[in-house]
Amino acid sequence: MLLKLEFMKHILLLCATMLTVLQLMAGEPISLKDITNGTFATKRISGVNPLKGTSEYAQISSDGRQVVKYSFKTGNSTGVIFDLAAAKANN
Repeated sequence: MLLKLEFMKHILLLCATMLTVLQLMAGEPISLKDITNGTFATKRISGVNPLKGTSEYAQISSDGRQVVKYSFKTGNSTGVIFDLAAAKANN
């Protein structure tokens, strides 16, 4: 009886190992084409435009009339880059 139990353990271990190997083999290999066509490229956050050389980003206001600067650290507005009303007033 003990011999039969040990045999069953070995069979179960063999089946588990084979299933694991088959699962690992099922993943598709990464090709050079996947790397060069942008499959693994990072994505941008829509509407957030980092300002070069600063820790700020620019975003168009919800009413579409201003371009506002925000701090990446705090998320608070730090100023207005462009204001449509001011530009119209200057013309």
